Amino acid sequence: MRRLLLIVAALNAAGLACFYATQHPHDPSAGGQHLALVDSSYMLDSVGFTLMLPGIFFAAIAFLCARALTWSDEAARAAWYATGFALNMIIAWRIGDTLTAPRT
Repeated sequence: MRRLLLIVAALNAAGLACFYATQHPHDPSAGGQHLALVDSSYMLDSVGFTLMLPGIFFAAIAFLCARALTWSDEAARAAWYATGFALNMIIAWRIGDTLTAPRT
């Protein structure tokens, strides 16, 4: 079961890396323009979303609640990603428990 949790955590971490790789930091020398870290942010967003399924789908309510509370976009996304990560770990734990339970 520990291996399953590590695999799920690694996939979620890769998904988070894909999400955050699409962020555009400010470069003060570029006059406030955004610099893209990647050429295809839509593709990385899709890969990140897929790697974090199903938790990220169900965690969308956390994003909506954070936006309703007028949190900043960065804070709302952080809450969404963290909730999705936690949900995936809970799902993996429950599946692992079911698979390793003794059969009667």
